[in-house]
Amino acid sequence: MKTLRSFILSLAVIACGSLFAQESQKDLERISKNHGEYYFTLNVQQPSEIQTISQFCSVDNFDGKTKVTCYAGLEQYQNLLRQGYQPTLMMPPSLQVKAEMWDGNDRANYDWDAYPTYEAYEAMMYQFGTDHPDKCEILTLGTLESGRKILVARLNNGETEGKPKFLYTSTIHGDETTGWIMMLRLIDYLLENPNEPEVQNVMDNIDLFIGPLANPDGTYHAGNNNVNGAWRYNHTNYMDLNRNYADPHGGPHPDGNEYQLETLWFMQLAEDYDFVMGANYHGGSEVVNYPWDNTHTLHADDDWYRLVSREYADLCQQHDSNYMDDLNNGITNGADWYMIGGGRQDYMNGYHQCREVTIECSGNKLVPANTLPMYWDYNKEAIFAFMNQCLYGVHGVVTDSLTGQPIEATITVSGHDDQYSFVSSHLPAGDFHRPIKGGSYSFIFSAEGYCPKMIDVTVADYETVNLNVQLVPGSCILASFGASATQVAMGQGVSFTDESFGDIVAWNWSFEGGTPANSNQQNPTVTYNEVGDFDVTLTITDANGDSQTLTKENYIHVREAYNMQNGTVETCNALFYDAGGPSNNYGNNQNYTMTFKPDTEGSMIRATFSEFSTEANFDYLYIYDGSSANATLIGQYDGSDSPGEVTATNEEGALTFRFTSDQGVTAFGWVATVSCVGDYEPLMLEVTAEPELINEGETSQLNVTVTGGDGNYTYTWEPAETLSNPNIANPVATPTEPETIYKVVVTDGQGSSESGEVTVSIRDWSLQEDGFLPHVYPNPTKGNFTIDMRGAYSYTLCNGVGQQLLSGKAEGKANIEALLAPGVYFLQIIGEDGIKTEKLVIEK
Repeated sequence: MKTLRSFILSLAVIACGSLFAQESQKDLERISKNHGEYYFTLNVQQPSEIQTISQFCSVDNFDGKTKVTCYAGLEQYQNLLRQGYQPTLMMPPSLQVKAEMWDGNDRANYDWDAYPTYEAYEAMMYQFGTDHPDKCEILTLGTLESGRKILVARLNNGETEGKPKFLYTSTIHGDETTGWIMMLRLIDYLLENPNEPEVQNVMDNIDLFIGPLANPDGTYHAGNNNVNGAWRYNHTNYMDLNRNYADPHGGPHPDGNEYQLETLWFMQLAEDYDFVMGANYHGGSEVVNYPWDNTHTLHADDDWYRLVSREYADLCQQHDSNYMDDLNNGITNGADWYMIGGGRQDYMNGYHQCREVTIECSGNKLVPANTLPMYWDYNKEAIFAFMNQCLYGVHGVVTDSLTGQPIEATITVSGHDDQYSFVSSHLPAGDFHRPIKGGSYSFIFSAEGYCPKMIDVTVADYETVNLNVQLVPGSCILASFGASATQVAMGQGVSFTDESFGDIVAWNWSFEGGTPANSNQQNPTVTYNEVGDFDVTLTITDANGDSQTLTKENYIHVREAYNMQNGTVETCNALFYDAGGPSNNYGNNQNYTMTFKPDTEGSMIRATFSEFSTEANFDYLYIYDGSSANATLIGQYDGSDSPGEVTATNEEGALTFRFTSDQGVTAFGWVATVSCVGDYEPLMLEVTAEPELINEGETSQLNVTVTGGDGNYTYTWEPAETLSNPNIANPVATPTEPETIYKVVVTDGQGSSESGEVTVSIRDWSLQEDGFLPHVYPNPTKGNFTIDMRGAYSYTLCNGVGQQLLSGKAEGKANIEALLAPGVYFLQIIGEDGIKTEKLVIEK
C-alpha cells in the first residue's frame, strides 16, 4: 500500500502547494542561508566516517550504504566545506510543502488536519486541564526566552501511587511534526473517550505523561503563526537537542556544549518522576529504534526491546503493509543504523532506569496537514500496545518485614542485569516495575540495613507476576553468582562472577566437569573439556564464620562446537558460531556455506540464536530450508536482526547457512544452539502451591515446572474461575471451598500433553486444638477486616503511638468496619487463654 500512500501524499503536496519549485544548488544555497539551517547529503566510504562527520553537522539519516543526510547551521556548514566535504544541498523539510494552520477557533470542528498556531497549541494544552481537572494536570516545565513553554500533560484516574509511570514525548527536532499532532490527539482521545476499554486500562493502571512538543522554538522558528520554516535545532543556539543529553557511554556534554534549557527541564522531569518506560517521536523515517545509540554492546534486555519494537511495527503494518517497514522491516538497533551520542533515549535508559525507544513515525518530516489523520489511524493501536507493555513483567512492592513500611530497594536479575538494567522500588508506595522478556529468572532484592532476598520467578510475554517482598532488617549473607556464558563449547573458558551480599571473606567453588574442579578465588575462570550439563556450587563465609551455599544444577551446558565453514555436519546437539568462534569477530571477504543435518532419523534441525551481530547492510547470513543453498530461502539477516529460532521443515530435516562479508568492518557474529525436534524427552511436570494451606480470603501461588517436549508449552488450569489467569504457568489461586484440587494440562508444540495437580486447603479454625489462634483477614486491607477465632474475646485497635481507635467484644467470627487512614496499626486480642497482638496494614 505504500504506492497508494505515496500517491495520497503526492496529491496532498500538489493540493497544498510546494513552496519552491525544483531549485539549483545555487538557489538552494540562497534559500538555506536565508532559512538559517542547511539540509544536505554526503557520501561516505564506510559507516565509521559518520563519527567524523558528526563533528561538523547533525547526522539525520544513513541509507546503510554510502549516503548520509545531515543538518548544519551556517558556521557548521562553512566548517564542513573547509574540511573538503562536498555536500549536495536539498530543500529544508519544513519548506517542502505549505502547512495548513489552525488558529484555535471553532474547536468543535477541528479534525486534527491542520497544524495549530503556537497560541492555539498552548491554549489547547491548558484547556485539557481545565476541562478535566480530575484526570489531567498540565505541567509547565519552563518558559523559554521567546515566551514559549515546554508543557507536559499528566493523565490518570486521580490515583498515582503504586502505578508505573510512562512518558511519551515528541518533536525534539522542531521540523519533525507528525508525532506532535499524534500526541495532542492522544491526550484528547484519553480524556474524551472514558468508556473505551483501552482508555480505561491506561487511566486506571498507568500514570501517564505526554509532552507533545519538546522543541517549540524550533517548530515555530518562523513565527507563532506558521510551522513552515521550522528548524531541527532550537531557536537561539543552533543546538541539536537530541545530541545534548548526558550519555551513559559518552559522558556528560558529549556534544561539547552546555545543556540547553529544554534539555535541563526534561532531565529534571526524569529526576522528579521515576519513569518505567517511554518513547520519543521523530520523523524522517518509519522505524522503531531501540538502545543503544552510542555503543554496539547490546542492552541486557535486548530481546525484550526487539519484542516490543516488533509488536509496534507489526501493529502499524496491519493498517498499511508498507508503512513502518524501514531497515529491519520497521525496527532497528540504534547503533546498527548509525551511532550518535547525547540522545534522549540512551540518557533515559542509562541514568533513569526508563526503558525508552525512539519512534520515527513518518518518512517525511513535515507532512501535508490533511494526511495527519492517516498517521493517527496507522499508529493508534501500537501506541496503546506499547503503553501496556509497562504493565507486563514482574511488579510488586518491597516493605519492611517488621513495620510493613515501604522501603527503597534495588532489584537485580541475577546473571542477566548490568549497570543499566536493574530497577529500584520507590517511595512512598515501595513499588517496583520490571518489564522483561518471558523466561525464568532469579530476582535479588537488596536495601541498605536489610538482609537481601532472592526469589525465583517465571513469567511469560504479555503476562504479569506480582510480588509482595518483605525484607528483614539486619545484616546477613546471600550467595549469588553469574557466568560469562552458560552455553559453551568444549574447551572453552567460563568466567564466574561472585554477586553475593554481605561481608564475605571466603569463597569456595565447586565445578562439576570443570578444570579446575575447585577454587577459592572470588571470581575464577574455569575450562570445560567434556560434553555435558554440569552443576556449579558456591559457598560463601563471612567474618563471623557464618556461611551459605548456593548450587545451580545443570547450570553449564557444554556442547561440541562448529565454526562457520564450508561443509556438512550431522548432529543434534552442538553450538554454532561464526568463523571467528566464541571469542573473535568473523573476517573480511568471507563466503561460506554450511549444512546441518540431524544425526537421528526422523528429526528436524532447529537453530536457536542467542546472540547475533553483523555489519548492517553489508554482511549477511542466509538460511535455507534444505541441504543446499538451492533450497527455499527462510530469511536474510544482518545487523542485529537475529534469526531467533529456525526449524527445518523439509524431508531431510536439514538447514543450510550461507554467510558473506565485505572488506572493511567486521563484527561479533553469532552464537546459536543446534538441536533436533522430533527426538525429544517426554513431558514431565512438577506442580506446586505456595502455601498449600491458607486462611479464608488468602491466596496461593500455583506453579508448574515443565521439562521435556519441544519447549513450546501452553497451559490450561482448572477450576479456572478462582484463578488469576488459567493459561499461564504460575497463576494465583483464591479458593473458596475448604479443599480445592487444581489440575493443569501442559501441551507442547508437537501436540504432546501431560497433566498434574495440587491441592490447596483452607484452614478450619473450629478444628484447631489451640483455641487461641486468632485469624485476622484480609491483611493488608483497605479498611474492613475479619477476626476469626474460637470462644469469646475482646479486641482493641491502636495506632503506631498507642492511641486507641476502636474496641469491642465478640465470639467466633467478627466483621469489623474501620474507616482509617492508610498506615500500620496494632490489633490486640484478649481471650480466655491469653493475649495476642497482630500488625494490621491499611492500604489506600
